[in-house]
Amino acid sequence: MPEYKPKRALLHGAFFCFPVCLFFPFQSPAGILCPPVVIDETVAARSASDGDTLRLADGRKVRLIGINTPELARDNQPAEPLASEAKTALIRLLAQSGNRIGLKYGHERLDTYQRTLAHVYLADGTSVQAALLEQGMATAFTTPPDDRYSDCYRSAEQQAMQQHLGLWALADYQPRTLNQLDRRDNGFRRVQGRVSQISRSSSAAWVMLGEKLKIRIAASDLVYFSQPWLQGLVGRDIEVRGWLHPEGQAFFMQLRHPDAVKIIESGK
Repeated sequence: MPEYKPKRALLHGAFFCFPVCLFFPFQSPAGILCPPVVIDETVAARSASDGDTLRLADGRKVRLIGINTPELARDNQPAEPLASEAKTALIRLLAQSGNRIGLKYGHERLDTYQRTLAHVYLADGTSVQAALLEQGMATAFTTPPDDRYSDCYRSAEQQAMQQHLGLWALADYQPRTLNQLDRRDNGFRRVQGRVSQISRSSSAAWVMLGEKLKIRIAASDLVYFSQPWLQGLVGRDIEVRGWLHPEGQAFFMQLRHPDAVKIIESGK
């Protein structure tokens, strides 16, 4: 994936362009992360539903592209760790901007729940996604075809990961080997193992880590994977991240984008 390089002008200010360009100065260039090329719409936020979803003053719901935060309690399920903290972090970011935000729409305007999909920016140009990632309140997660800011979001996440901030201080967010998995491992996990086999069916590619983890890549997502790179994973140790589901004596994970795969170099 090519590295995203912001235009030089964006290092000195953020341009919200809807329907005309407005200049929003800010105090610290270091505070601008993953800057937009253009903003599609400026809007007023009313509230946060959780850490990665907000509601606008006009009633629309906006799902933040490229990140995932822990789930709040619902449907008789308890809240995931740091779910309320992630929501509070989003509320505080919105308040910094007087609840005025800019939206950069994704390739798909709405998700299956009819929420608007967007990259969200404060009035000073600060990326809300990147700010949450830097605080360790979210994980970076690419959902094709919206991968434009993936490299930038992963860089922001890496800073929090290295400092063990937020989610990255929790046991469930530390890498697990195949031998360490048990039936309680259900939800977001990072799993390390050796690729034993890659096979294809008419609907998907299947990557096996040992005999314990079956990873599915839907045929519609294979366009994002270099086939020589994918086949070259056989016999290599990798770390994959995603939502883990127990399946009999083994586990299942869906993989949508190659940035969810990290090759573990020998000796590291």
